[in-house]
Amino acid sequence: MNKMKNFFLLSLMILPLIVNSQQFNELIIDVNLFDYPYQNLAAKTVSNSSYPNFDVKNSDYFKAFINPSMKQSINLSSSFYNSVYFGISKMNINWFNTDFVNYLTESLIETGVILVVEFIPLGDAWLHEEFHRAVLTKNYVNSYNEVNNFPLFKELISVNNVTDNDLVRFKSDNPSDFVRLHAAGIEGEYMLIRNLQSKNIFHNQQHGYFLNSFLWTANSFYYVFFCHQNDAEETTIEINAQDGSNIPKRDFTGLDFTAWVYDLFKPDEPYSLRGTHPSGVGLNRYIAPSDLTEAEFKYLKKQGFLQLINFASPMILGINNLPLTIKGNKYVFNFAFRHFLTSFGYDISLDLFLKSEKFNFLVSTHSYSNQQLTLPGIELNIVDYILIDQKFKVLTSTKSMVWLQPENLFFSDKKSKLGGLIGADLKIGREKVFFDLNFQYKSKGWVAAEVFQSNNFSAGFGLSLYL
Repeated sequence: MNKMKNFFLLSLMILPLIVNSQQFNELIIDVNLFDYPYQNLAAKTVSNSSYPNFDVKNSDYFKAFINPSMKQSINLSSSFYNSVYFGISKMNINWFNTDFVNYLTESLIETGVILVVEFIPLGDAWLHEEFHRAVLTKNYVNSYNEVNNFPLFKELISVNNVTDNDLVRFKSDNPSDFVRLHAAGIEGEYMLIRNLQSKNIFHNQQHGYFLNSFLWTANSFYYVFFCHQNDAEETTIEINAQDGSNIPKRDFTGLDFTAWVYDLFKPDEPYSLRGTHPSGVGLNRYIAPSDLTEAEFKYLKKQGFLQLINFASPMILGINNLPLTIKGNKYVFNFAFRHFLTSFGYDISLDLFLKSEKFNFLVSTHSYSNQQLTLPGIELNIVDYILIDQKFKVLTSTKSMVWLQPENLFFSDKKSKLGGLIGADLKIGREKVFFDLNFQYKSKGWVAAEVFQSNNFSAGFGLSLYL
């Protein structure tokens, strides 16, 4: 479930001051047409056959696109916002004789557009729910994203059409994924921010993404913080009453972070022990603050305050390019701290963006924490390096990571395990259209926006447009 806090007045005050000062460069569209092996799992999940005996038809591979992977969702949302801001940059309203009135009119229209797209497919709320759904799909649980109903300005948005039996099986079969499921929504939002920040710096777009980034970060902080407040108790009672005995209408989890901390501390507790729904029909899915132990409540409160780390970046204020000169060589750099909730606790990372004349570097440090351990990780990304620049162009991006994480990805793990990831992306084409091939191998471990926590080899292809 996504809890949207509407910052309309804040947006109306800020946006007119900044949008028209932006300089725009290009429109970048990335579409993943196939993501293996996730797409195979999605085909089974949507096949209308029952776990574990799937009867997959060819048509199910097309229906699988209804359940996009994390990578597909991120690229679709990023391309969507890129298109929205590119369209805004082309607006040139001269309806009135006064420049100030034209300026104000254009700014108000832009504000309205940006606020509305938050609640439609491909927008931020849609991405939040699709990250939840990707974890469900990977574990053969089908679902429906309520954002597809265009719930404009609705405060609580659900992932529904989930059965109790599927949730009971899911937690029993893969408790680590089940814990990760609850926090996956804001994981997607923070990775969307990271993606758009990379585009602004490495492709010199200078779009006004920072307003969205600020609002998304504020909303995510508010949501985590809200879940240990008294109002969260009342909200849980209200949505249980609204759902009544209609099981398909129910969200898969209710308020994300009371459920996250509850299952973080109790990964082995059978899901059926949640008891009967207040209506008397089905299981009581929603965890309220009163259901938490004192230790769980304190830990959730701590995570609410740690969410403030996500505001620690100049890019949140629209400062994208910080000049840097080293031995006469000129660079552009920036940084962003991030706090992610994970299947075992949390990750605090520092992203360092560095752009030279030829290279785009994104270097990240990670600090992974559970109840017992605090462990290090390091990540290096090279983004869109021009490998061949002739009639046919070849761009390459690489990603490598090394980490120590809790051995079994649980909160209570006392031992760590070494792991890592290596991946490459090749874009081959001419002019502005590129065919995109990507390959990646990762060992067991949690990685933001990677749905597989077990050992996994993945490959995919798609299209990239630089217009």
